[in-house]
Amino acid sequence: MLSARKEIADALGVELSREQVETITSAGDASGILDASISSVARTEALAGALLQVSAEEYCPVSATVQDGPGVRTVWKCYVLVPFSADEHADYWREVSEVATARARAAFGQAESEFAVGNQLGGIRRYGEVVRCAAELTGLKGMPQSGLLELHQLESEARQRIMDFPTAIRSVAHNATQTCPLGEIPAEPLVLELWTDCEGVRQPLAGVPVAFTAVGGCADLDDAPKTGSDGRAVCRVRSVSATPGECVVRARPEFGSLGLVDDETDMFITTSAPGGVFAIAVAPLSLSLSVETECPHHDRAAAVFRSRLAEAMREQGCAILDPTGGDGSSADWVLHASVVCEDAGHGGYGDPNVHCCVLSLNVQARRQDDPAKQFSLILPDGAYRELEGWGLSERRAVEDALELDREKDRLGVTGYEYIAREVQAFMTGGR
Repeated sequence: MLSARKEIADALGVELSREQVETITSAGDASGILDASISSVARTEALAGALLQVSAEEYCPVSATVQDGPGVRTVWKCYVLVPFSADEHADYWREVSEVATARARAAFGQAESEFAVGNQLGGIRRYGEVVRCAAELTGLKGMPQSGLLELHQLESEARQRIMDFPTAIRSVAHNATQTCPLGEIPAEPLVLELWTDCEGVRQPLAGVPVAFTAVGGCADLDDAPKTGSDGRAVCRVRSVSATPGECVVRARPEFGSLGLVDDETDMFITTSAPGGVFAIAVAPLSLSLSVETECPHHDRAAAVFRSRLAEAMREQGCAILDPTGGDGSSADWVLHASVVCEDAGHGGYGDPNVHCCVLSLNVQARRQDDPAKQFSLILPDGAYRELEGWGLSERRAVEDALELDREKDRLGVTGYEYIAREVQAFMTGGR
């Protein structure tokens, strides 16, 4: 009777470890062992048919006590001993192999049809069904191998088609190299095209998820798109790095998420399939910077202010062009600063020889090709309030004021850095 229990369990196709086999044969407890996902449909059907054709010789009921909350309940299972003659045993295995082979044959034919109409992923899934039909009978105890020749042949050919599939995949990255100004996005989307080349016949590969990932620089990308009927996956870039440089995006087909065959084979296809690389050059914004001053006590105030502001703008990733050198007309933006130095008298710090100077600034930025995009910053404002300078002469007082650093302790930046950040934030859409 113990052997009968094990034979029935084996015939149903349940994969059992030694401990599980001992449990089901000695204690009669199969809870948690039977798993429909690994039971063979072909074997179950054949066994059910065989059971209907014979009478059971012996029944063996087994009870088990199971804890159920505060109480207990009794679970009954009944094992059936059904004797098979040698002929009946051979008929049973022949039917199992015929059912499995017929299903594999049908799946193989469907795979060929799917490929013929261009549904290559559907074809790979069907080849996977062929492999699974053969796997159902792998290692089954007492199974004559003589009846499985066609099934093994179909399995072998299906596996070869699956393994050959990645070698036929081709890809090309469209719009692979683009340049965009700082604060803008590439004009064209990133496109990865997938197709298969089978003996010179090109077929688009549709329905494949493609992961676009920034691997260098920074980019905000659309979620993973799928290839369409033309084999193209289109990814739009929502934003790129806030600093000049190169942003690199890699695209990889995600076959593993499709569940084509099994985890191991899907991973093989995914890692073998080609992808694409995209390079987005983020170009610095160019500025035509001009400064005018009203500072009667300092003839070089305009040059000093321009030099310091240009340095701060460069730190924000901008290229500075000189409007007097003839190249200002090619700049992306025009930046003009007006500086007025007002004499606030003398007598500072209780010393009649100490002069005081107060600055007022007006900074304007506008887009060269779109004058409607303009920005104005007037200092002192609520953030940068103190623009005073002190010195033993009017010139020294102006030089001190031009440092624009009296608010640095409070804001952490000089006036030039503050102006540069505000202007850059406007130009790149940050305000």
